[in-house]
This record gives sequence, C-alpha cells and structure tokens, in this order.
Amino acid sequence: MRCRIHILPSTSESRAEGYTIFQRFLKETVKYDPKPPGQRKDARTKIFFQAARFHLGFPSGGQTPTSMKLNHGLHLAYCTNIHRGENWQQTFDALQQYTLAVKERVCPNGPYAIGLRLGDTASRELSDPRTLLDFQRWLDRNQCYIFTINGFPFGRFHGGPVKEQVYWPDWTTPERLAYTNRLFDLLAQLVPADVEGSVSTVPGSFKDFIKSDDQLQAIRTNVWRCVEHIARVSDQTGRKLHLGLEPEPLCLL
Repeated sequence: MRCRIHILPSTSESRAEGYTIFQRFLKETVKYDPKPPGQRKDARTKIFFQAARFHLGFPSGGQTPTSMKLNHGLHLAYCTNIHRGENWQQTFDALQQYTLAVKERVCPNGPYAIGLRLGDTASRELSDPRTLLDFQRWLDRNQCYIFTINGFPFGRFHGGPVKEQVYWPDWTTPERLAYTNRLFDLLAQLVPADVEGSVSTVPGSFKDFIKSDDQLQAIRTNVWRCVEHIARVSDQTGRKLHLGLEPEPLCLL
C-alpha cells in the first residue's frame, strides 16, 4: 500500500516548478531554528503558500484562500489528534482554542475542514443528542465541517507512553467494533451532504497480540460487521462513507 503526494500546478505554471517549490518547503521545514517563533525568518511561510497555491488554488498577492478543498475531491484539514482530548469537553476546548485560531490565519473567509479525533469516552459523550446538536450549530456558526474522524486511539493518546497499547482494543474485540460503529453514526450526522466521509482505524491488530486462528477469524467477522453497519447508515442517511484501515509497522492487516 503506497501513499502519494500530488502537486497539481495551475495552468500558468509548470508542473516542474510546483515540485521544486514543494521540495524547497520540505527542506526548509526540517531545519532546526533555535530562535523564538516571533524572531524566525518567514521563509517557511512564504514557501508553504507558494506550494499551496498550486494544489489549493490559493490566490497570489497575499490574499487568503476561500476553500480547503484540494484537487480530485480531497481536503486539506486541521486534525485534532495533536491535542489531548480523552473526553468531549477536552476535545471541544481544543477546537475552540486552537482550531479556530488556525482557521483565522489560514482560511478565515470560507469553509474549514476538520479531522476530528474522538476517543471512546468522547464519542459516547458527543452521542448525547443535545451535545451533538450544539456541536452541529458550532460548526455552522464557525464555517467548519467534519469529513473524517480519527478512530485509531481508543483511549488515552497523550500524556503517557502508549506504544503497542495504542492498538488495543483491536479488531478481535467487540469493543473496537462498537466504538467504530458509533463513530460512523456520529459522522453521518456531521459530514456535509456533498462530501464523502471516512473513519480511520487500527489495522487488524498488533502482530504480537495474535496467538490463534480464532483471533484471525474474529478480525474478519468484526470488520465485516462494521462494513454492514456502514452500509446501513449510508442507506439511511444518504451519506457516502468509508472505513480506512491504517497499515502500520509490526501490525497485521
């Protein structure tokens, strides 16, 4: 399974120039700069916007973009898994404090895509009808939309070592199935009607967890039950949804 990055220049620029700018951006961003953020050179910012103009259609002349949509129906999103958020209040606080601040700088005048990380506890709390309605109104009010949910970490993901425990519970368990199905129930009520929605999740398991053929059968059974649930939710809501299994080192897929 391979991952590709496409830079699609505008008609007025060459594809070669697009790749050159993107390579410069990557080179600049990995450099270590010991100065405080306020004193750093703005070369990385300039190079980023040059590169982004090719595949996002950012206007030139210092103007801000009005869309986070890439070519081919893809989206550039702010993903909240970089912030601590084991319950819904922590997750929502991060959205208020950080996500909106980035939106104001990156895309203040148009719809802003969010990749929402929800752990098991947060997903249960957001499933409360009143809480979900409040969040839907918050998205509308702030011109934000959810098109993908990170359902990989079930429990704590920040503030302590996780290592292989990030894969537990895996797809051998009913807990992983119920959690993922719940995420699709939420996603179907959050994703815009004209946008395809996804939930990303762990691969089948961490290899060292698997000791028997019965566990392999349980993985197949639970993934298939999730697929059936997705099909039912799609039929009921008219939303196009898909599950993304993330291939990871030392895992079973």
